[in-house]
Amino acid sequence: MRGNKLFKFIDKYAGVAGLFLLAKIFRKKMSQPMVKYQWDKILIIKLSAMGDTILMVPALRALRQAYPKAVIKIIVTSINREILADCPYVDELIYLDLENILKNPLRLHRFIRKLRKEKFDLALDFDQWLRLSPLLAFFSGAEQRVGFRTAGQHRDFTYTRKVDHARDKHEVECFLDLVSVLGIEPQDKKLELWVKRSAVISINKHLAELGVMKDDILIGLHPGCGNHGQPRQWPADKYIALIKELQQQKKIKIVLTGGNGEKELVEYIAAAVPDLAPVLVIGWPLADLIALIRKYRALVCGNTGVMHIAAALQIPVVALHGPTDPRKWGPWTDQAAVITAKKPCVPCLYLGHEYGCHAPSCMDTIPVDEVYSAVLKYL
Repeated sequence: MRGNKLFKFIDKYAGVAGLFLLAKIFRKKMSQPMVKYQWDKILIIKLSAMGDTILMVPALRALRQAYPKAVIKIIVTSINREILADCPYVDELIYLDLENILKNPLRLHRFIRKLRKEKFDLALDFDQWLRLSPLLAFFSGAEQRVGFRTAGQHRDFTYTRKVDHARDKHEVECFLDLVSVLGIEPQDKKLELWVKRSAVISINKHLAELGVMKDDILIGLHPGCGNHGQPRQWPADKYIALIKELQQQKKIKIVLTGGNGEKELVEYIAAAVPDLAPVLVIGWPLADLIALIRKYRALVCGNTGVMHIAAALQIPVVALHGPTDPRKWGPWTDQAAVITAKKPCVPCLYLGHEYGCHAPSCMDTIPVDEVYSAVLKYL
């Protein structure tokens, strides 16, 4: 979504203008006092990203515990719906097909008409920079609408309650701030992720076919950071050097994973170490990837959704950070070693798309020996 230039253009210019006009026209609706604290039907909006959605789970759990009888539904997209497919804290996923809406904007009107028929009394918008999300919250018809006031994004005009999005606070805490305006004080902040039994069976079979033995130690390397996250990637040559170091340890099997758009990167790394024959996993269903990660002794990766999957499963992760701030986007677990780039300008990212330079090279400064030493601690 961050990389779709057409969507970002429409969202920024049409979205900001639309929200501003709605706030002017419906001024009285923007100042509704929050006098009701027993909600019957709650709408949650989260249109992006996979990692953010995992970090949102503690807030969803707190909301469900506070309102066990409420109907809770969440709008999702193709980016994050698989993450919440088995979440016990929501009653229904409402799928928004953004690609089809971009092709035919009239479909958004149809989507909103169906949304209004639900008669939600509260809408919680968990997106941080999108303007489509507060528009959906407003047009849902919910009397109370809660969302983030994010500096410089001009997206909060139509909320009835605004929560300041803190740049220096971990995103798990920010999401919990959003539900705290309902009087909810969560006691449990741990992450959760649900592993499908069918995926576990599939993974076990596939690994056996690849020659992975039961007593092999699996170390996962996920070198990519998505189609538009290349500045957050540790260089491929450094992953190659790390594999050569790790293969000196007995019983270690290296697993290289990547999404469909990262096939070339993963195959380049594997081809550079032909004698070591790492296991390649490219473009698997997300459920299978989650089941695979649960079998790791440790994972090495940059700041991407896979990092948060490992953290949610309590799998040790060696998280490599350059442009991204680990205080905000780091792995939410005590089973992590965070290694940051050695440049004074890092971190520069806040929302994930405003890099401080045109060609960031900070990830190059993370040394292989430091990453190797961090992995060894988990062996």
